[in-house]
Amino acid sequence: MRTDRKTSGRRSPLLPFACAALVVLLPVLTARPLHAQNKRLLVYYAPSAKEGPLFYNASDIPYDHLTNIDHAILELNPRDDGSLLIHPGLLEPELISRAHAAGVKVMVTVGGDAAHFAAVTATSQGRAAFANSLRDFVVRNGYDGVDIDWEYPDGPEQRSDCTLMMLAIRKALPAPRYLLSMATAGNPTRPGQGSYDFEAVSQVVDFFNVMTYDFHGPWTNHAGHNSALFQNPRDPGPDDGSLATSIDVYLNYYHVPPGKLNIGSGFYGYEFTTARGLWKPCDQCGTTTFYRGYGAYIKSRINAVGWKRRFDSRAKAPYLVRSSGAPGFITYDDAESTARKVDYVLGKRKLGGFFIWAIGNPEYGDYDGHSEDLLNAMSKAFQKYATLPAQHDAGSPATVSPAPQQ
Repeated sequence: MRTDRKTSGRRSPLLPFACAALVVLLPVLTARPLHAQNKRLLVYYAPSAKEGPLFYNASDIPYDHLTNIDHAILELNPRDDGSLLIHPGLLEPELISRAHAAGVKVMVTVGGDAAHFAAVTATSQGRAAFANSLRDFVVRNGYDGVDIDWEYPDGPEQRSDCTLMMLAIRKALPAPRYLLSMATAGNPTRPGQGSYDFEAVSQVVDFFNVMTYDFHGPWTNHAGHNSALFQNPRDPGPDDGSLATSIDVYLNYYHVPPGKLNIGSGFYGYEFTTARGLWKPCDQCGTTTFYRGYGAYIKSRINAVGWKRRFDSRAKAPYLVRSSGAPGFITYDDAESTARKVDYVLGKRKLGGFFIWAIGNPEYGDYDGHSEDLLNAMSKAFQKYATLPAQHDAGSPATVSPAPQQ
């Protein structure tokens, strides 16, 4: 564990600065309702397919299956002046109108190079300019709030700057009118996965989107699960992680309120072309392991075209291997494993929400041109624990209530 990270039970050295800022914003913070008490089912929407059989846009989203959408991705301008870089085709007014008519909240996700976040947030002027740019963009385009995807703040100085940035954004976009969230790493106690003052930021955001995926991929030296529910003791990378271990870290180490945690999964996996099975080594993994979308690539290979489905009963995760025994391993989630995660997150651990990266792009979505199997399974499982928003006039506020007890 890195020494610059907050230790459980120890007072953060930056807490006095954060507390001073919180005192200034106390009227803003105390006026907000407890959004985190409502269950959330959120998808990141990052469209890219503009033609062909997998074309997907705002008119294709099943809004009645969701409570929240994070629209990706808006970026910081490389000029590092706090202005925004709006990519052509990002804005879809139909997304906002359709979502609001279905009672679904839409936030815009802001990401980009970590170096730009570090540069902009290093000064009070930069933070103010960034917050004002976000406010203007959100108000002008009808969004319900902002999701910050800084991957990742590093060290005590950037941890402080990150906290102050979130405070500035919250001041510019006050609750309860606007939502504010942050995407955070699966396990920030590990090197390279971020440095956050959760004690302070938890008082500002409505929720965190914990990125509990990419536990294995081109950066690992062996084949493993992208987003396992549980850690298998046979994993040769003992710190690779799982949904359950990440939840434990956030609840027991950082003491984040359960209702403010959204736990994530992926509609994609990875193909290790040189590995001969689960936990087996891969040759030149960085250049022989590839990102694969469930709908566009993986689904058609389940028990077909030379692939065989297998299941890791300890990790509760499916995977594919070559029927012939030749090299080849695909990690992925199916409808069953996705629903199981929702049950675990909302039912057993009683957290605030569940989310998916992502819809709208065949590289990482579950849309196969006709159906969205994983999204349907996720929504069906969610309805055991909460009621989805009822459709109403666009622009009206929406709420999500706990499902009635059975």
